Amino acid sequence: DVGLGLIVGVVGGLGMALAFDSLDTTLFDTDHVEEISGAKVIARIPPLRMRNGVPLDDNFPAEEAFLRLRTNLVLLDHAAPHTLLVTSAMPGEGKSTVAVNLARALAQTGRSVVLVDADLRAPVLHRVFGLPNTKGLTTILQRKTTLDETIQHSRIPRVFVLTSGPVPMNRRR
Repeated sequence: DVGLGLIVGVVGGLGMALAFDSLDTTLFDTDHVEEISGAKVIARIPPLRMRNGVPLDDNFPAEEAFLRLRTNLVLLDHAAPHTLLVTSAMPGEGKSTVAVNLARALAQTGRSVVLVDADLRAPVLHRVFGLPNTKGLTTILQRKTTLDETIQHSRIPRVFVLTSGPVPMNRRR
């Protein structure tokens, strides 16, 4: 009985392990992402030490990663895209960090860049740049202001910011 129990336990345990492994849809690395999606990863951004949404000056690997991302985006279609959306599945995954640093890298080529904070639940860009959020995307959508009177200069040359504007009452956390 002990031998039969041992065999049934080992076979059952292996069966359950295989079942759980086949049901796990977690993507663990970029190679797995490329395999599943069929798309190539164009840059890998290392963990960042940040101050106000910008990598610290001694964070060369991060700076280089954003320059590589910029170059790869430009080379995708032999011209930089006119519009990029930076998004993620969960809050706090670095959308604003990527957007700010990619905008800075694109502006270093002489292009003008407009960052739009379209997160109406938890806007961040106005805090990153130390800008007022009294007017922005929401006031444009309500036709209270125009785009020209709402876009603000940032501390980064050739990077302009369209903040979210006041958070609508039904969208506040």
